[in-house]
Amino acid sequence: MTALTLANVIYTSKVFILELSLKNYEKLQIGSKYTASRQEDILTAIDIYIDILEYYYYILDNNVTTQTALLENDINNIIELITQAISAFKDSYYV
Repeated sequence: MTALTLANVIYTSKVFILELSLKNYEKLQIGSKYTASRQEDILTAIDIYIDILEYYYYILDNNVTTQTALLENDINNIIELITQAISAFKDSYYV
């Protein structure tokens, strides 16, 4: 995976988290505090995953290590976790 591809994944994930945060805020205004607070945990997890991807982006962009095969496997695992978290959020709000 190239640094540019990873940058695109990070950007897309950030767009998703902004959209999901807006949806969470709207539901909180309606009054579903339990669901909204549960979804905040998912949003926090996605934010942490994005931070990890940004760390990997720094490694790829600056050629810090030569173990790119290991990094690519880790990056793909983190991307899969982000996808699962977004799906769980959308399933909960029927988005």
